[in-house]
Amino acid sequence: MADIGDRSQLLLVTAFLLAVSFVVLALVVNSAIYTENIATRDDVAGSHEALEYRAELQQSVGAVLTAVNKNSTLTQTEFNATVDSLSSAGAVLQSTQGRLVNTAVSNIEDGTRIAQTNASRNFTSVGGKQEWILTDSNVESVRNLRLNISDPGTSQFSLVANDTDTSDADWRLQVVENGSDQIDVVVTVDGGPNRQCVRDHDGSTVIDVTAATVAGKPCLALGQLQDNTGTTQWIGANIGDSFRLEFENADAVTGRYSAIIGPAGSANTTALQTSQQSDEPFAVGAIYSATVDYAFYTSAVGYETKIRVAPEEVPP
Repeated sequence: MADIGDRSQLLLVTAFLLAVSFVVLALVVNSAIYTENIATRDDVAGSHEALEYRAELQQSVGAVLTAVNKNSTLTQTEFNATVDSLSSAGAVLQSTQGRLVNTAVSNIEDGTRIAQTNASRNFTSVGGKQEWILTDSNVESVRNLRLNISDPGTSQFSLVANDTDTSDADWRLQVVENGSDQIDVVVTVDGGPNRQCVRDHDGSTVIDVTAATVAGKPCLALGQLQDNTGTTQWIGANIGDSFRLEFENADAVTGRYSAIIGPAGSANTTALQTSQQSDEPFAVGAIYSATVDYAFYTSAVGYETKIRVAPEEVPP
């Protein structure tokens, strides 16, 4: 009888432990689901602050990333240190409002910055070639691609994303003067219909390719998700998995330009300087993206996530 009693007690203890385990497991699963769901909801008490601060943090880190890439004397070390200081300052401010916030850079994705900073120079290569290749054919991602046109000229300049593996399919942006005080921007995807934006030109017109604006105004030709045939318009869309960047008729325009290409692509260093120059186009190492671990806690909300920071990155 003692053995039967002992076994009964053992079964009861085992059942109790299993029940506790299931409750703990349910709490863990529910916590994970809750943490994930508040990223898409603003009706959870306190979640608005977590998401609002996340957006502010992403914007601030993006500004730091852009500044570091523009200054050749700054490196990833300075980037990490600046983000850490943002984290510390933000944590102190948030703590005064009963919030615990922690951020840290967990990953850096290397890239390459290609640029020209001389506003009075045309867009030819080092050595003066009009038709030239800026990168190899392995570019899969590009962001912060901007052309700041000082003089659009009367001949048509082209920026081309050329997929050399798919019968030379290409995405093409063309720039030309329209009268004496306007600029035409025309986008064509793989020989399809032209999409056009016309803007006033006052001596400096910024064509922000990856933000889809011209002279600070939205340009449907650059940002249209789909045309009437279902073709996406943003740079590199619908021409293959990778491409190379090219300039055609590069002496037709003068101005500045800059782009950050992702880790899969490489700059054509035979046509570009390999250190930051004031007079000629160059290619230097850059940060393409950063991943920041973000944690936000109050008495009502616990939220943890990873934030990818890659300003003006176009969709894949």
